[in-house]
Amino acid sequence: MAGQDEDLVEVDPYDPGDGSLPVYRWKQAGRATLATRRQLRQMGLRPAGAEPVARIACRGGKRWAWLYRIDLAKPKFR
Repeated sequence: MAGQDEDLVEVDPYDPGDGSLPVYRWKQAGRATLATRRQLRQMGLRPAGAEPVARIACRGGKRWAWLYRIDLAKPKFR
């Protein structure tokens, strides 16, 4: 049993550790926690200097957008 636990690794989706960002396919990113700049703008928010935490890819990887954490977003200026 102890040998099985040694193979388990705790994964944090916001910190991949190797410097690369996770890439989600279209409509597979966490809607409740992540949003694109456009989605943030529709919510009246902005990234406020926060770094993107992931990317979303569509059209076979030919198009992509950064994803930001909604909980770190600030109200946008008017």
